[in-house]
Amino acid sequence: MAMVKGEVQNRNQQPHVAFLSSPGMGHVIPMVELVKWFVDQHGFSATLLTFSNFSSPTQSDFLASLPPSISSVSIPLISLDDLPPNSNIVTCLCVLANRSVPQVRSVLQSLHKSNKLVAFVPDFFCPDTIPIAKELSIPHFLFVTTNLAFHAFMLHLPHLDETTTCQYRDLPEPLHLPGCVPLWGKDFIDPARDRTSEDYKWILHLAKGYVNAEGFLLNTFENMEPETAKAFGDGKHGPQPAYAVGPFVRSDMGETDEFGCLPWLDKQLDSSVLFISFGSGGTLRIEQIREIAFGLEESGQRFLWVVRTPSDTVKNGTFFGLGKQDSPISYLPGGFIERTKEVGMVVPSWAPQVKILNHKATGGYTVAGTQH
Repeated sequence: MAMVKGEVQNRNQQPHVAFLSSPGMGHVIPMVELVKWFVDQHGFSATLLTFSNFSSPTQSDFLASLPPSISSVSIPLISLDDLPPNSNIVTCLCVLANRSVPQVRSVLQSLHKSNKLVAFVPDFFCPDTIPIAKELSIPHFLFVTTNLAFHAFMLHLPHLDETTTCQYRDLPEPLHLPGCVPLWGKDFIDPARDRTSEDYKWILHLAKGYVNAEGFLLNTFENMEPETAKAFGDGKHGPQPAYAVGPFVRSDMGETDEFGCLPWLDKQLDSSVLFISFGSGGTLRIEQIREIAFGLEESGQRFLWVVRTPSDTVKNGTFFGLGKQDSPISYLPGGFIERTKEVGMVVPSWAPQVKILNHKATGGYTVAGTQH
């Protein structure tokens, strides 16, 4: 990163960088923390581009709280009406980013004219916008909000696609990537499990677009993935540099506690509460909601559960505004809240996650489908 800073400082004493985040708080939050890092630690000014599609009041409030040194631009709504109604979120986000190229070009051209842009950093759903930076002769780095192992997989996916014909779950041997644990096909990321699906076509499209980036910024750190980081450092994953610039943890930006989660936690024993949430876009089926409820009730475990409206038809349905008229609480088994009121708390849709995770009563968490 010192190299990047030195290069841009030679061009402009007050360098301006444009960032593009795909929708979803799981992407917006780490991107904002990256932007703040550029501004606070390196003296940059910045503009953050976001999408109007799939925006939420929570996202709008979050962006409104940004410091004055960070401006934001919302890309106007882009029609996705021609997509099948059961399209998964990966397809929707990729199509959205692909169709946004004219709007992003217009914003970047304007910023470059008025601010002399020195770099453009889109997130990993948006490699289709990288050619715009090339047109403007602006350095460009793709921001990957996940880890080095995922990044290594994406870099290798085009080669795997060219050299195999079977479904990956039928591969006779695991995939061996330098510095990574062996990965069986059945354990590939969900969009890559069915090579006939639209999600796979788009995830492969993203992977092929990665080669256009000059380098990558990743929300991880070397001590978390030492062997994978070494493999990248040895050039075993392609010619583009990959910088581990994380971890980016959201600071307390005035999160509201509408339902009194923190006072409830104050009454619990240290490390006694399981915090349950499945991400800003994750959507469970109705049956899964009920099974989690039954499991919690039977376990007697103290819990704080952020419940979002379920869907039996659309994965990641929260992105699509599901449940705007439905209370997620209504999908819980009858009498569940009353029966568990002594040990549990249920919160609809959103809770102050950073404060909850920092609370001494929180002893474990299940976030975005991963248990810790």
